[in-house]
Amino acid sequence: MLGERWTLLIVRELLLGPRRYSDLLADLPGLGTNLLADRLKFLVDKGVIRQCPGRTAYELTEAGGLLRPVVLDLTRWGFGFTPDKSTVDAVRPRWGFLAAETRLREDRAGDVDEDYEFHVDDEVFRFEVRDGRVQAAAGRAGSASVVATLDKQLTTPLTTWAGEWYEAVEARSAPGCVQSPRVPFVVAANGPRTMRLAARFGNGWVTTGGDRRDDVEQWWRSVAEASARMDDALAATDRRLGKLDRYLQADACPTFVLSSRALYEDTLGRAAELGFTDVVAPWPRHDGVYAGAEAVLEDVAAEVLPKLVT
Repeated sequence: MLGERWTLLIVRELLLGPRRYSDLLADLPGLGTNLLADRLKFLVDKGVIRQCPGRTAYELTEAGGLLRPVVLDLTRWGFGFTPDKSTVDAVRPRWGFLAAETRLREDRAGDVDEDYEFHVDDEVFRFEVRDGRVQAAAGRAGSASVVATLDKQLTTPLTTWAGEWYEAVEARSAPGCVQSPRVPFVVAANGPRTMRLAARFGNGWVTTGGDRRDDVEQWWRSVAEASARMDDALAATDRRLGKLDRYLQADACPTFVLSSRALYEDTLGRAAELGFTDVVAPWPRHDGVYAGAEAVLEDVAAEVLPKLVT
């Protein structure tokens, strides 16, 4: 099946992500339209590729994705044969970027959870590092793309965007910003990538701390660690620490913070010591993890919140 001419090259083109028919035709010099259509139909019928839902593009299936190590091994093997430059008819940035994946050491990835974005001419690529594995892909890092686009949409009347994840043509917010230059842009982040985005774009940052559902003190330590990481992220952008509002999403605390007025006041105090400007707590429910009495909320509103107003 893979021995048919152009078949494996089409698979190679899709290893970095979905591609339109016109993209494949442009980046496979020498492949005619009829033959490309024939090969695509053949690969779809064999379950190697499929058409993307709602898009005029093709992507690898799970079975097709299993060919990634095969193509990368062939790439490594090919490094031993340097072609005469005169025989090279065309070169594409994505070919070199996929080849670069073969030079990365996954054994050194450790517990890194990062995306590394590269701009080559007018194309954008990224390396995704997850669970000890490294993989190349086309397009901007997903979270970076979303945050950057939202930032643009909240500061300009019309936004046009063409990315891997979505497209927008003269999109606008309705009814639009109610204040200038925009409403506060608050980014929720616990990991290093999204923290950097919050430090770069956000007027505010939200964290839940770590997932410590069984130990209150461990949860507070995770909150302190998150706050320190945000200090580092802000320092890397040269932003002053006081220029970013910090919201502690207290529903992650193992003990419901509105169980009593005293606990809520203690939560406010500890959060303030860690540099948080706001504490967000769920409304008391009749049962479940947020079970509590609305009388406690009324007591907090009457006796605690007025002291915080300056």
